[in-house]
Amino acid sequence: MLNLPTPPSTSRDVRPTIAVSLTSETAFLLQTYLGTVATWMDLMDFDLTYQLSIPRLTLSSPLLFHSVCAYTAKYLSLSNSRHHSSWDSVARHHYGQSLNHLISTLNSPAHEHALTATILVSSYEVINSLSVEHRRHFLGAMMLIRSHNISAQSTGINRANFWIYVRHEIVVALSSEKPLVLHPDDWNVQWKQNETREDILGNQMLWILARVINLIYGKQGTVRSNKLQREGFLHELEDWKAGLSDPFIGIPYGEEDEDGFRKIYFTVTAAGEFQTILSRYTLIDFYSCSSFLVSYRTYFAIYGA
Repeated sequence: MLNLPTPPSTSRDVRPTIAVSLTSETAFLLQTYLGTVATWMDLMDFDLTYQLSIPRLTLSSPLLFHSVCAYTAKYLSLSNSRHHSSWDSVARHHYGQSLNHLISTLNSPAHEHALTATILVSSYEVINSLSVEHRRHFLGAMMLIRSHNISAQSTGINRANFWIYVRHEIVVALSSEKPLVLHPDDWNVQWKQNETREDILGNQMLWILARVINLIYGKQGTVRSNKLQREGFLHELEDWKAGLSDPFIGIPYGEEDEDGFRKIYFTVTAAGEFQTILSRYTLIDFYSCSSFLVSYRTYFAIYGA
């Protein structure tokens, strides 16, 4: 038997500091968040920032606590409205609390967690169809990104928030048929040749898609004036696809359907082929806005808020 010394007793409380009111309901929301909306946020983030880093901050930050609870409760209210109708009032309560804390945070010099909360609140507003409120917080997120010099080269939570913001901005640009406010040239991207990480490849496609949107909806968005640029984007897409490793190339299988298409199997989950088709739609068929927007709604359904 090992004769180990007894550690000295201590009266210090080693429990984490809790700055919020944790109840059975809010604990359930925080747990549900991890397996639902947090995975949407991390769809293009293999570091799983919203599943691993954000939960560690929720009990010490009332702002993040109420933002997470609002988003999750709204998800529950929509997942099965007949059985979860009571979650709507819970979502509204936490949404109101998060806005109050966000205003206080923005009035302080530190702006601690303000961008993360704005991203969460904006996501709540997307699934709740609050377009006016979403537009306001979308612009607020852009101002925070610019004022704090956050870009694709940022790290940790800032980097995750940057790419989620980009997804939101692409949605806004498409719905309004206008160029992106934060121009892709200002994203400060740096890509490696022969990249294999799916999340980075997905972000590369967002970057290409954003530039395509700016080309189409910009001041020079006519066939004659930007024909060379359009052709350049098509070549860029082909080069991007050619640089993918074998696991990213789809393998057709099965019989053709009535339209002549076959199912395609991917050994990885990246939707690179779909995004290539989507970007081609943007370049080649941009006059047909209705078909393009239908295509992008499919994209948004896949890639989340």
